[in-house]
Amino acid sequence: MATAALACSPTRRRGFARAPGHASGTPLRLTITGAGLRLLARADGARAAVLRTTCAVPAWRPWILRLVDVRRRAPWQGLACVAVTAALALRFPFISLWLGAAILGIPHLISGVRHLAVRRRLAWTTWAPIAGAMLIGAIQLLTDSLWTTTATSLLFAAAMASEALSGRSARRDRRLALLGVAAIYGTAAVLWPLRSLIVLSHAHAVGSMACLALIARRRAPLAWVPMAAAAGVMVAAFAGAFDAWLPAAPYAPPSSADSLATARILAAFPGASELTRQRGLFAYAFGQALHYSIWVRLVPDVDRPAAVPQTFRVAWSRLRADLGRWALPLAAACAVAPFVILLGGTTARETYFTLAYFHIGLEAAALVGLIRGL
Repeated sequence: MATAALACSPTRRRGFARAPGHASGTPLRLTITGAGLRLLARADGARAAVLRTTCAVPAWRPWILRLVDVRRRAPWQGLACVAVTAALALRFPFISLWLGAAILGIPHLISGVRHLAVRRRLAWTTWAPIAGAMLIGAIQLLTDSLWTTTATSLLFAAAMASEALSGRSARRDRRLALLGVAAIYGTAAVLWPLRSLIVLSHAHAVGSMACLALIARRRAPLAWVPMAAAAGVMVAAFAGAFDAWLPAAPYAPPSSADSLATARILAAFPGASELTRQRGLFAYAFGQALHYSIWVRLVPDVDRPAAVPQTFRVAWSRLRADLGRWALPLAAACAVAPFVILLGGTTARETYFTLAYFHIGLEAAALVGLIRGL
C-alpha cells in the first residue's frame, strides 16, 4: 500500500533506487537470475499501473502521498498487520499457524538472521551457543528427549549473557540487569522446563515487537504504537474481551493435526481451564502471525537506507548485497518451502520447527544487544 505514494508523486523517479548491474556466476545461475529479474520487472510494472489507477482517485491521493515517508507509513502499516493477524487468529487459530509457518516461516527466518546478525554484529562468543543450539536441533531429528529442550534453553541463556557482557559503552547497571534476566531464564529452564517453554513461546512474539521498536527508534519513532496495540490485544484476550468469538473446536487441517496439537500445549500452563486454553491459543496464534509479519514486512521497511518505498528489483539487489551468493538458493528455498510444509504434513512442520528453533535464541541475544546499546 505504501508504495502507491511514489506512483502518485512527480518526484517518484528520485524516490525509487535503481537495481545495480547484472549478476555474475555460473551460466545456470545467470539464467535463473535473469529470469527472476525479468519477472520482478514485470511485477514492478504491474504494480506501478495499479498504483497510478489508484492515485487517480482524488479522495485517495492525499492519503496515499502521506505514506511515502516511513515515519508516517510504519505506524499505519503495523496497525494493519495487527488487525489482520488478530482477526485471523481469533476465528481460525490453527489455519493461521498452519499457513504462517508454511508460507512465511523460511522468509522470516532469513530476515531475522539478515537484520540481526548480518547488518548488525553479534559478539563472537554469542555464536558458540547459537551454533550449539543448531547442533542440538539436528540431534532432535534423531531422538526426542527432554534434555535437548533444557540444553537448548541453557545455550540461549548463555547467548543472552554473552551479548550483555560484550561491547564497551553500556552502563554497568544495565549489563547486570540483562545478566539477571539471562540467569533467571536459564534457572527456570532447568527447574520448570515445560513452563519455561510455554513462557518462551509467548515471549518470543513480544521479543520481536521489541526488536522492531528498537531498530526503528530513529527512522520511525512511532513504530512502537502498533506494538503497544498488539500488547493491548493480548491483555484483552486473557481478560476475556474476545470470549464470545473464540471457537470451541477450531478447524485443524488433518495432515498437520498432530503437529498443530502442540499449540494447545503451548497455549497455557498445565491444569489451566479450557477457557484459559482457548484464550491462550488465540494469544499464541496471534503472536506467531504478528511475529512473521514483523520480520517479513515491518523490520525490512524500517531497516534500510531510503525512507521511501522500493521496487521489487531494488529489494532483491539489496538482499544480494547482504547475503551474497546465498541470496539465490535462499530465495529458492522460500519458493519451495510452502509446498513442502503444506504437503509434508506433521513430519515437514516438525522438521522445520526443530531446525529453526535456534533462531529464538538468536533473536533473544540480539534483543539483549540492542537494549545494551541504548
